Amino acid sequence: MFQPKVILVPTDFSVSSERAFRKALDLSKAYSAKLVVLHVVRVLPVSIGDYWLEEPMIRRVQSDIERASRDEVAKFVGKFPQAEGIPVEADVRSGVPYEQIVQDAADRGVDLIVMAPRGKTGIKEHLLGGTADRVIRHAACDVLIVRDRD
Repeated sequence: MFQPKVILVPTDFSVSSERAFRKALDLSKAYSAKLVVLHVVRVLPVSIGDYWLEEPMIRRVQSDIERASRDEVAKFVGKFPQAEGIPVEADVRSGVPYEQIVQDAADRGVDLIVMAPRGKTGIKEHLLGGTADRVIRHAACDVLIVRDRD
């Protein structure tokens, strides 16, 4: 019987991510599993149009974004009083979201990834396939997609 011990929940702080986190909390309680909440910060581009950004400036801004994201992850988890008593670890990584989610899951020996089918995405993700699609194709563990129910 499948009994996950470590569950990873990627978040972009969207309402869909909140639904996925609620589902992960239920599963964590049912299986006494540890929860890992992960937010991935996209790496800033070196140039925007005709403008180039200095490397030290990019590193400083990227670091500020990561720091702010850590605070956001803590606030995100804090919105759920039902998380009380459940071991929850929060992390922030920088990079391509699906790659970092898959890598984090492998690094931690995650048994299950619980995520939303889509979050805060643009037209590019709809045309090329979103983060969830890529995680499903590349993750070594099982992936549970929590659909929006309206």
